[in-house]
Amino acid sequence: MTFRYLAFLSTLVVCLFSSGVSAYSDFSSQNANKSVVTAQVSGLVGSTVEINAVALTKNLLLIPTKSVSRVGLKLTIAGENATVIDTFKSEQLTLLSYPTGGLTPVSLAKDLGEPKRNLHVVNLEDDALSGTILEPLTEEPGVISMSMSTALISYTGSAVFNNCGELIGIYDETLGKKLAKAISLTQLNNVVEGIDGLVYSATECPSELYKRASENERRMMQLKKIEAEAAAKQKAADDALKAARAKMSEQDALNKKALAEAEKDSLDTLEEAKAALTKEMAEKQAESDKAVAELEATKLETEEALRKAKEEMLAAKLAEEKRNRLILGGSILAILLLSVIALIIRRSKNSHDLDIDDNLETDDTEALAFDVFIRGNEVGVKVPAELIVRARGVIIGRSATECDFVLDSPELSRSHIRLTQKDGILYLEDLGSANGSSLNGLKLQAGQLVALHHGDELELAVSIFLVEFRDR
Repeated sequence: MTFRYLAFLSTLVVCLFSSGVSAYSDFSSQNANKSVVTAQVSGLVGSTVEINAVALTKNLLLIPTKSVSRVGLKLTIAGENATVIDTFKSEQLTLLSYPTGGLTPVSLAKDLGEPKRNLHVVNLEDDALSGTILEPLTEEPGVISMSMSTALISYTGSAVFNNCGELIGIYDETLGKKLAKAISLTQLNNVVEGIDGLVYSATECPSELYKRASENERRMMQLKKIEAEAAAKQKAADDALKAARAKMSEQDALNKKALAEAEKDSLDTLEEAKAALTKEMAEKQAESDKAVAELEATKLETEEALRKAKEEMLAAKLAEEKRNRLILGGSILAILLLSVIALIIRRSKNSHDLDIDDNLETDDTEALAFDVFIRGNEVGVKVPAELIVRARGVIIGRSATECDFVLDSPELSRSHIRLTQKDGILYLEDLGSANGSSLNGLKLQAGQLVALHHGDELELAVSIFLVEFRDR
């Protein structure tokens, strides 16, 4: 049992690290959550639970069948009754009718997409959890395995979107105890076939990895364009310089010819002619020297612009390689740490059964097994594990009176971020900062809880920090 748990944790950590590699996403929870509504399910004894339902049309919704499978349940949405009009056992989905109407239909994706691409689970308004599609871990057909814990998702029936805000699945908490799973787009299409008023995406949603490749190609084309423009300017400068020198030679020959003719015409005016010609030659030489200097300056500017462009591209490439190395190193360290934890769990006399009910609450006051270091180029902080487990967590920002740890940077907000922990997982939350926060290049929404891992790159306003976990 311990080894199965270790294998599960290792897979989950690797998937969480891989989800931070792609920093591109046009997903917007503010648009997607309009099609996700909360339904109240009332039982015979008066108990009421809340689940999510996904709007297909203005008055039709989908929910997991297991959430309304008992006899005598009553469904309401915003106080208005909703009725079951069809149940699809093999697809594990139930179709609801909401006579009041006025719902915002979801946009169905053209296809599910390949593993390792990003997905987003929407619970409620401004409550979205991001992860990736995992490689199939089971032989279950029509099921999406996601790189996130079921403890992080609030409601069964929550919608699963791709990065373009298109529906690719519906979360069902009964499909997995630890690893979150959802009913896939294949099953959804079997249910909604023939329903009028559905909204389908006309194009395939490009993945974040495809967008990254397109951006790199655009940069290379831009560099080639800069090089071509620089070469053209260089050639123009060389041609102008060559013409100026030819003109100087021609003028020098004319001056010598005129001087010889003046000497032949009159010996009396020879000195006067020499002086006049010498002055004229000096003026023309000065003009030629000025033109040559200007052309040389233009050439130097062109060469400097080309050098800077190449340095910027090289710096961007080195930064990308550094980020990839940090993510890979963090993944290896996290897997080693999980191996040590699993060994301790196996030897513990008081270890709990790993198959306990996922709905039981964990002890949030238990200290983490590591201290957290947030290091920048010029400043850094060490956050002890015993402070993070407090109810308020640890607040980091610019104000000494409002924060537990102060970073002296005018771009940071007075209270910028908060660190908390749940079930032994460290979470990061942006506190509505003015200049924002990003994790591994992905900009965070205010109030959004995001898992934080060893080796992550954290950007607060304009300052970049590296996150490290050190065993106590």
